[in-house]
Amino acid sequence: MELTSCSQIKIKKITSKDVHFLFALMNNSFILERLNEVLTTKDDWSNFINIWKNDEDENGFIIYKDNIKIGWFAFNNLLSNDKIVF
Repeated sequence: MELTSCSQIKIKKITSKDVHFLFALMNNSFILERLNEVLTTKDDWSNFINIWKNDEDENGFIIYKDNIKIGWFAFNNLLSNDKIVF
């Protein structure tokens, strides 16, 4: 994907409003196959987000391009003694 000078990339912390996006993204057949994942439900994503809200060891973010959600990522292991985050 090539970004043009008029493209805006934003990153925002995951909230409960992101359930539908995460559900659709992570149940996409292309994504499922490449990540070797299994189907999930909207309730699964709602539960995941609620767990993440209280998990100081992990932070998740939604990526926007021109105010359209295009992806997500998370940092895990934030409280580790070795300071190695993945």
